[in-house]
Amino acid sequence: SELERSPPQFLWAHYMDAHKPFIPEQAIDPPEVKVSQEKLGELNSYDLENNPPAEEYQELLWELYEANVKYLDRGLGKLFNTLRLFDWYSEALVILVSDHGELFGEHGHMWHPMTADPVKELIDVPLAVKYPQGEKAGEVIERRVQHADIQATVASYMNKEVPTPEETYPLNK
Repeated sequence: SELERSPPQFLWAHYMDAHKPFIPEQAIDPPEVKVSQEKLGELNSYDLENNPPAEEYQELLWELYEANVKYLDRGLGKLFNTLRLFDWYSEALVILVSDHGELFGEHGHMWHPMTADPVKELIDVPLAVKYPQGEKAGEVIERRVQHADIQATVASYMNKEVPTPEETYPLNK
């Protein structure tokens, strides 16, 4: 098949998300949930953004979030195994990033409210890059980077001239 002959330029894995709503039945090794489905629905509500629930519920939501992270981790493992299966992994440019952090009662907020000042927990998010052939393996970029740098990185790596936002810098330079 065409898939077996040549790898796609982009292989998207967009269903891997550690985001709410936190649904125990869809999580990996979820905690024991001792609340009703109705209460769980209330706990997943954006109505709690500026009014966090009791600490015991915050802890439950954190554990459910962690179970979603395990789901994400398993999905990434499947993606990487697929890349290896078709012998594409060594040539792949893989970029992992989060769009925002989550609050679980910190600063008097839950989730990622738009009304909250941008606090560290919301804006300092993971960004990891795997370059082909293990290039730059283990390197850490000490300067602050931003999501817009991803576009500049991909363009630079592919030796393409594409418009990029001002003040963006390829991570591979």
